[in-house]
Amino acid sequence: MSTLKESTKLHCEVHGVDGMLGSLDSACTIWKNCPKAWAGSYKGKENSPSIVLEGISDYHMFFWHASYGYAGTLNDKTIFDLSPFQQCLLDGLFQENKKSAGIVPFKISSEEFNKMFVLVDGIHMNFSRFVKGIKIPLKNEEAKYTKWHKTVRKDIEHLDIAKLFESLFVVLLKFEVSMILQIKMQLL
Repeated sequence: MSTLKESTKLHCEVHGVDGMLGSLDSACTIWKNCPKAWAGSYKGKENSPSIVLEGISDYHMFFWHASYGYAGTLNDKTIFDLSPFQQCLLDGLFQENKKSAGIVPFKISSEEFNKMFVLVDGIHMNFSRFVKGIKIPLKNEEAKYTKWHKTVRKDIEHLDIAKLFESLFVVLLKFEVSMILQIKMQLL
């Protein structure tokens, strides 16, 4: 997948819905070699230092957005407040990209929409682009929708996204520490 248009076409074919970018989720990974000075700031719900990855992935695990390195003390809501994806939505860049790709407007049933959407879990805020499942479905249609939502959201959960980026972060952290040491040595 390389374009928004291809991604929406893929989701339309696989999941039967147009206008979907993918699923947004966050995942924690334990940071085994966290510096002791940072351990308190990164101590998450697992009671050990952890790092969080926020990502939007489509059906083929193409990441439209990935941001890694958030402290484990943060949750999905607070991470989204710091997210470059949120900034992209707020500054209008995402809207421009959708229009130039020719994917908006689109229709679901007979209703027309001008904003692509992402599937999220219940902890996320109520933004017009965020589509959540129904906590307690009362009607048969609501139950079908909630089952579809859970199944499609598994696209991003099938891959352990934290493990995927853990090795990248370790390499970057080692590079950064070695650069700091080199600078300190030059100052001495």
